[in-house]
Amino acid sequence: MKMNRAKKGAVVLNKLYGDFYHVDGNSKDENGKIVSAQACRIDVGAYLESLNIRFTSENKRALFLKALAENDVPLYCIDGQSEMSMTEKNAICFRVIKDSYENLAAENWYVSDGVLVKNGHPAAEQGEIEIDQILAIFPHKILIGVKAGEDKISLMYFDPNYAGKEFRPALKGTKIPVPEKITLSNDNLLLYYSRTHMEEKGEGDEKTTEEVVDVSGYVIYDSEGSLLDHDEYDTDPDEDHEIDVPLGKYVIDTDNFIVFQGEFNGKPFTNIYSREYHELRSIELASKVSSAEENVDKFMLIKTADELAVVSDSGNELVLKPSKQLSKALDQLYGYGYLVDYCNKGRYFILTFASDSYEVKTLKGTFTSDIGLVLTVE
Repeated sequence: MKMNRAKKGAVVLNKLYGDFYHVDGNSKDENGKIVSAQACRIDVGAYLESLNIRFTSENKRALFLKALAENDVPLYCIDGQSEMSMTEKNAICFRVIKDSYENLAAENWYVSDGVLVKNGHPAAEQGEIEIDQILAIFPHKILIGVKAGEDKISLMYFDPNYAGKEFRPALKGTKIPVPEKITLSNDNLLLYYSRTHMEEKGEGDEKTTEEVVDVSGYVIYDSEGSLLDHDEYDTDPDEDHEIDVPLGKYVIDTDNFIVFQGEFNGKPFTNIYSREYHELRSIELASKVSSAEENVDKFMLIKTADELAVVSDSGNELVLKPSKQLSKALDQLYGYGYLVDYCNKGRYFILTFASDSYEVKTLKGTFTSDIGLVLTVE
């Protein structure tokens, strides 16, 4: 056993006598390394009885190991009178059966001159790695951006539970521009980025310099730090793309959708990312999204200052452009903020809204061949 694994809460096997012990404390040197630890014997029988598991002397050990994988050891199953000490000298006499993972968020982490620091001391030997920033501190690992050229980083994890191998790639072989980071409503982490260059357009007095997006993309991690999705888009007009515009900037998100908006070639664009299907698609909105609400049927109602849209994973989308009749309809629907039903048959649609007091109104629309869209509120 390596002493760095003798964290409070770990379970170890005494290889001399076959007993199991629970680490209840340790001592560290000036660099924060564990140099000794104290552990108390676990009453295996009491532990199994606390879980209502029947056992015999023959299967007691096997049942304990199986139960330990899913359950912690309560204090009343620990014999406080049977304490023993572990040090570097006798650590080989013990084997870790279940690690204890410290909550990294409780420590003071920061970057100083490219070095990851924990509570005032270098966190680990990092060789040639030069850290740009801490992107996220998850419960059991840290996501860091490592410098990888001008304005670029590679993503790596730092995990203190792997002595000598604390640093490992989080997105192997990929370098990205320094990203924007957003904690989403479901505690997932969104990193989004773009690589741009300045380009001169026009001639003579009309010559201007514009920022052109070459590549944009996103990376999404869950609340434990596991990679959920990553994709990247370029805007080369000669190639086929999932979207024909850059990703854009984060605006808002719901349980299932993330909304990005921006401007490309002088025109506004809106991209909608579906977490369930890991796909991105575009809709046409002229203004910035002011609100987005997702209902129990996973339809997302989007509002701008003068537009209304409904988006779903089924692709049955609706976008209502600014008009006097839409403005009038939205005034009539004030206070009815819940989309409770949605029907779109192409030539006509019905949106049913409810208020906090369960009063209901419907917005009905019909596309005619002579006078265009007709909206009514009932």
